[in-house]
Amino acid sequence: MIGLILADIVGEPLEDGSYRGRDRQLFDEDSGGYSDNTIMSCAVAEALMNTKVNVFSGDIREKVFASLEKYWGGEIGFDYDGSFDVWLRDPETKKEREGAVSWVSAAGWLYYSIDKVREAAWASAEAMHLSPDEVRDVEALACAVYNARIGLPSVLISRALWQDFDIEIPKYEKVKELKDIKDGPFTPLMEALACVFAALDFEGALRNALALQGDISTVIALTGAVAEAYFGIPEDLTRDGLSYIGDDLRKVADRFRDITRGFRYDGEKTADMLAGTSIIKECCLFAGTLKKHEGFYRVMSVIRDRMYQGGMFLVPYGGDINDRETFELRTLDAEDGALLVCFTSEDECKKGPETNAITIGIDTVFDMIQKHEEIGGIVINPFSDSIHITKAGARNILTERKTEL
Repeated sequence: MIGLILADIVGEPLEDGSYRGRDRQLFDEDSGGYSDNTIMSCAVAEALMNTKVNVFSGDIREKVFASLEKYWGGEIGFDYDGSFDVWLRDPETKKEREGAVSWVSAAGWLYYSIDKVREAAWASAEAMHLSPDEVRDVEALACAVYNARIGLPSVLISRALWQDFDIEIPKYEKVKELKDIKDGPFTPLMEALACVFAALDFEGALRNALALQGDISTVIALTGAVAEAYFGIPEDLTRDGLSYIGDDLRKVADRFRDITRGFRYDGEKTADMLAGTSIIKECCLFAGTLKKHEGFYRVMSVIRDRMYQGGMFLVPYGGDINDRETFELRTLDAEDGALLVCFTSEDECKKGPETNAITIGIDTVFDMIQKHEEIGGIVINPFSDSIHITKAGARNILTERKTEL
């Protein structure tokens, strides 16, 4: 959400469709304004931060709507005439609501599983009475933010968006070819993701958006939201950008930063991301002393609980992590289909052949294998006391988890 605020400040002067070029200063004499994207994103973030993590979607919807109405009514923000509810339902304001998809990016940060992220995003979108396509994009944005912050590469984020939401990310060069993005075939979210995945850092993602012509205010806000999770933001840029917003919004932003500090995988903390997952291996050793069925259910229970706590596996891969054509996750052949290889720690991974590996959430791994017919399950720690979980077993664990939320 902080990335969205900074991007909104950068893009707000360009809301009239003027084109200032890729190399303009991010914050200059025209900066200082920000749009409803910043204000209403803070409203949604405040509602979600004030809501218990496991609360039902109906409660999230009520909290979000009340917060949006409060900000709209002038307590913080707009002080517009008329009801926020009427504005949302008025067909004449459809163009003004384009940026509403970006308002829910905080959901990608504040929950421990992709399912809860989707639930919170959906409930927030429902509070805004968005269209089915807009609700889809709200969920997709929140999922992209979540997957980016837990360290998934662009190829896996893109694959998940295509499988779950039928959203295909275009090449940035193709987006840039279209001089007026409003008339192009891509949605603002698709364009924003193209800007992020073609960049090397947060600032580069914003500059990719700046290089597009037309009204880029929505695209750059969405770009900032995802780029923060994908790259992180330099502290000096955060400090400079947040100096442009008012005290009330700053308090929300500072609280959000405090809550989510350390929630983003930075590429150097694999051991921290895997912390606690080694208990699965320890449980296997203990389970070996129990009766067969009792030991099996004990192991499954530990895996489920570790997943519930946001646990991660270390998953080896081959090819280029940023190339959809060559990237592939490692598997082992088995009678009931290929098994996706997973490890509970870096030490376990090093017991096998040298390989590259990434951390992926346990729930994401279990969900991923359901969508590939050629994969029959996963094997954990294949070079020591290995654990084999079938696709059906993984599905059962996912189902159990969903009923507990």
